[in-house]
Amino acid sequence: IIARWFFKRFDDSVLQYLFVLAMVFFSGFLAEAAGVEAIIGAFLGGLVLNRLIPRTSPLMNRIKFVGNAIFIPFFLIGVGMLIDIRALFKDYETIKVAVIITIAATVAKYFSAWITQKMYGFSVDQRRLIFGLISAHAAVALATVLIGYNTVTGYTPTGAPVRLLDESVLNGTILFILVTCTLATVIGEKGAHNIALAEAAEDVAESGLMAAEERILIHTDDISTVDELVNLSVMMTSDKIRNGIYAIHVADNCLPDEIAEKNASKILEKAAVAASSTDTVLTGQLRYDCDVANGISCVIREQKITDLILGLHHKNSLTESLLCSSSSSILGRSNVTTFIYKPFQPLSTIRRTIMVIPEGAENEIGFLLWLQRAIMIVKNIGSKLVVYASKETMACMKESYAKTLLNIEYRVFREWDDFMLLSSEIKNDDNLIIVMSRKHHHSYHPKMAKIPSYLNRYFQKNSFILIYPVQSGIPEDTCEDIPVLPVQKVTFGFESVRKMIGKVYKRK
Repeated sequence: IIARWFFKRFDDSVLQYLFVLAMVFFSGFLAEAAGVEAIIGAFLGGLVLNRLIPRTSPLMNRIKFVGNAIFIPFFLIGVGMLIDIRALFKDYETIKVAVIITIAATVAKYFSAWITQKMYGFSVDQRRLIFGLISAHAAVALATVLIGYNTVTGYTPTGAPVRLLDESVLNGTILFILVTCTLATVIGEKGAHNIALAEAAEDVAESGLMAAEERILIHTDDISTVDELVNLSVMMTSDKIRNGIYAIHVADNCLPDEIAEKNASKILEKAAVAASSTDTVLTGQLRYDCDVANGISCVIREQKITDLILGLHHKNSLTESLLCSSSSSILGRSNVTTFIYKPFQPLSTIRRTIMVIPEGAENEIGFLLWLQRAIMIVKNIGSKLVVYASKETMACMKESYAKTLLNIEYRVFREWDDFMLLSSEIKNDDNLIIVMSRKHHHSYHPKMAKIPSYLNRYFQKNSFILIYPVQSGIPEDTCEDIPVLPVQKVTFGFESVRKMIGKVYKRK
């Protein structure tokens, strides 16, 4: 509860990282106060915080970097300093303990992985991956042995302490940790590599290299929404594609305003920094055009964009003109999967995602395209998914990407008159995804025209995403070259001369 409250109110990256670090240390302190090893408390605290930090978020990337570069090496150094090398040559007790517990633990873990493989019909590579994940021992084993080593049951006549677990057990356990971690890494990596190659081959066969061609364009016009728009784009991309995100800012070429150009540069720079924090390459473009929709359409055609993200500030209202499908709007000019996102709170703090799908959406040619993106978003958020759709649409979802989600609930939804009932069911930490349609298509319903007013009135305290799928019969990314009028060119020249004369006059 405390972590969710903090992430909803503070978006500064440094504060978020310090908060996570403080919570982990505080969990370790509470564990020691309760008589348990601090590493156990830190582990439990990490499990709680892990649900609120998406794996594709900048915060998770920073945690992994600092952990792999600082904390884990120091932990391994500290563990290595516990062992007494001379004890290995004094007697064979340490070697005997290490060999016995290593063989016993490895055989037990292998049989566990083998039984799991036979029960669920897994492949050999999946068994290797399971064995690699469960056979490594480090923190828990070390904490257990240290507790026994530090527990003194008495003293010898010479005054030496009699420990519950002697030094040979401690040294043998450290050798056991070294062997099992090395073995688990080698076997687990081999299984994971083979599984990744098999999944890549299946993706190519099923989607026709669709994942390799994905290109996402973010329209950035408000610097306050840049971070959330970039996070959304990263969450919907494949892990293998880290250079297919573009950001565009359309500046009015009819008004020679240097301030607007500097503002656009700041917005694009912030988008690039937000993407780089997740190890993602973002290509920014500053375009001059009298019409924003025309500028976006030109970039979609030039860069072969597959997905478009439009953002709204949480204080702005959704207007019907934005959702217009005429030739003058972006929805009427481009036939790509379009996401209109209004972030009210960070995606990492979402508890539940409610998806409303119109009847006949499965008949659109872009059904699988937007569904793949939506499923990726929900998986990276880690929230529960509640789907409102017709029975036919549910059947199609269960046969496609949605089968990869475990925490999913289906509810029948046919009449758009029931849309208002969601206002009484939706909660504060819920995210709303509504699949829309352009006019005169299979999934269009006249009630969709009232969606903007419903969202502005009844869902002001919720984040929402409107999805417009790829549909047939829409012009392919029409783009017009709008020339600057001669009068505007003369005005620009006059303004330049006036500014120059003004500077000379001030010097005098």
